[in-house]
Amino acid sequence: MEIPKETSKKPRTRRTGKEIGKMTTEREDLNVHVDICQLRYQQLEERIARVELTVAAINKDLQDFKSEMRESFDDIKTMIAAAQAQRFNTLVGSAATVVVALLGMLGYLVVHLPK
Repeated sequence: MEIPKETSKKPRTRRTGKEIGKMTTEREDLNVHVDICQLRYQQLEERIARVELTVAAINKDLQDFKSEMRESFDDIKTMIAAAQAQRFNTLVGSAATVVVALLGMLGYLVVHLPK
């Protein structure tokens, strides 16, 4: 059985795949580090600005939806009130018709009853 030979590969970082033993420029030079941090913060601010715009758009859509729902509910309430009034008028008209028919029948009976 053969023992594997040691490889001369140096350890590498997971993300970039660069050798670990080498110093990066950012670590060596403070000005480069500051510039890179400025870029990172600028990107973060841009992302936050995009998120804020998206949240504002969603908020506006929700407010529009809310006002449309209010208008729709007001229309529905108006329609229900109109239907109730119409049903009441129909009920009163039907009752009046029945009363008139009963009075007419009573009048007929009074007139045509044998004396």
